[in-house]
Amino acid sequence: MSEDGRISFVGRTKEMINHRGLKVPPLEVENVLNTHPYIQEAQVFGVPDEEVTEKVCAWIKLEPEKSLTQDDIKDFCREKELHWFKAPDYVMCVDSFPKTPNGKIQKLKMREETVRLLNL
Repeated sequence: MSEDGRISFVGRTKEMINHRGLKVPPLEVENVLNTHPYIQEAQVFGVPDEEVTEKVCAWIKLEPEKSLTQDDIKDFCREKELHWFKAPDYVMCVDSFPKTPNGKIQKLKMREETVRLLNL
């Protein structure tokens, strides 16, 4: 929030996750996850859910020889005072993220793969 009381969205508005009408900026969640010492990099996006519109999903690349459970991630988010609805509902540990030839991360491909793997 700025000094004059204005609220700014972080990241692109088209990437906002809609969880029961509550907006979740993926970049905010990524910034929290990326502070975890076991996480090299995190990418966050929404996946469809009939009950709540979208749920938060995180793909994470871990440091070598490290492991985390979904509960570890939720506990970490709680410790960092991230609102409960912003903590990832799904966590996928991956070796790499799909990228375009220009090196841009393809969140749409991650979303499609998550939907396929979890039968959402």
